[in-house]
Amino acid sequence: MLNRSDFIAWFSTEFDLPVKTYVVITKEELLKIVMEELAQNELVTISNPSEFVQENIRFKCGKQKVTFKELDVFLTYDPNVSEGSSIFVRQEHIVRLYKQKVQKIKNPVILVKKFNQLKSAVDTNLTFTGMTVEIKDLLKRNSQKLIKYDLPPDNLAKAKEKVLQFMSK
Repeated sequence: MLNRSDFIAWFSTEFDLPVKTYVVITKEELLKIVMEELAQNELVTISNPSEFVQENIRFKCGKQKVTFKELDVFLTYDPNVSEGSSIFVRQEHIVRLYKQKVQKIKNPVILVKKFNQLKSAVDTNLTFTGMTVEIKDLLKRNSQKLIKYDLPPDNLAKAKEKVLQFMSK
């Protein structure tokens, strides 16, 4: 298995794409998050861009419901497939499904919680400022504003009270 730096160098060369910022997540972490957030009755609805068969599982083109095992195969790179970059399209699709679910969240506190949950599962070179911009963009799409509260640093009880008031809104 390649370390992050070697993988980014390989990816950049292989696909002739410069990599300035990156977000890397293991397949296992992605599967865990997707199944926790998107599964209904242990099934996830995907929209497959093209028909293919992998590990004796047929994935038809278009929308379909898949189990955890099928989703695992869907996200697995197969070196025997001539269109190797199709795996990135499928992986990006799954990440987009999660992003669409998160964008529907109206409560900024829950939105930040989900963002932090995802952030803890990924390796990225995005800075705090870059992540704040991402959160602001998500809030804009939901017609909300990022609210800054100045909490009293010397009075934890008042700070806690203010946070609880905000969370109850």
